[in-house]
Amino acid sequence: MLQDLQLRPGVGAVVAHAASLDGAAIVLAREQEHRHWAYPGLEDVRIVPFAEAAGETWDVAVCAGGATAASALALDARRWACLLVQDDTVDGVSATALPLAFLAPTRAAADLIADLQPGQVPLWVPTSVSPASPLPPASDRSGVLDVAAATAARPSHADHGRAIAAAAVVVAHDDADPYDSVLLAFASGTPVVLSTAHPHAEAVEHGVGGLLVDPGDTLALDAAVARAAELTPPPAPAPPAAAGIADALARVLADPPPPASAVARRVAADLATAAAEADALRAALAHAHAGPPPPAPHPPSFARRAARAARRRLRR
Repeated sequence: MLQDLQLRPGVGAVVAHAASLDGAAIVLAREQEHRHWAYPGLEDVRIVPFAEAAGETWDVAVCAGGATAASALALDARRWACLLVQDDTVDGVSATALPLAFLAPTRAAADLIADLQPGQVPLWVPTSVSPASPLPPASDRSGVLDVAAATAARPSHADHGRAIAAAAVVVAHDDADPYDSVLLAFASGTPVVLSTAHPHAEAVEHGVGGLLVDPGDTLALDAAVARAAELTPPPAPAPPAAAGIADALARVLADPPPPASAVARRVAADLATAAAEADALRAALAHAHAGPPPPAPHPPSFARRAARAARRRLRR
């Protein structure tokens, strides 16, 4: 289950996994906005819109992170799983997704799974693979492409892919990247400079097609960028072995789902958090609508007080 087949984190891995399995299909949770990106193996995979998939029966429905968890759970399947193709895709996996079996391709994703499901051992699958990208002649490569700056303007997928393929170096300070630029750089043969905290740092052998620097070390980053242009292109990532994802999905079918008690604890915690946030929002809205307090009444003047006292004396 994917949102669509555009250039975004983890889609290349999902396509490669689906292409390695007999009878697998990619279900799109939303209507495709643009043409499909050129992912290797996509031509061999059946693409199914969600409305059609909802009328079929599946052995295992696998969502790619929290964004498609609800759609995957809506399918008629024997079991459900969640492939955390990148550590930030855990955002949005709600308590309702906890009965899913989690599949982890990286240590960072495994750590998140351990937090979501204490005591549950994540199933390991091969690391992510890249979308296809043409490799331009070496003479065309120049300049440093900073992922954060390059994606801020939201270029088209095709323009961004060409920019990465033509760059001498791709720099990614963090994982805030909707275009999966690092994996695209791998496929393009463009050297990369990554923080050691980046999710794809595990795929980089320091000094071979890429360099790793400690987070926040500006001097080391500048030195790495200057050196990276001299590196040989990184080796193209190998497609995942069919046995890796096939064995993991076989385990999903065979293993029991997470215990209901673990799910209940997480649901209770999520509900308590939601209730506290709702109360705080309700109080803030009430304060905003109430406006400033009414002004206090002015005390009576000396003359008015004297007149009142005189009237009281006359009544007596």
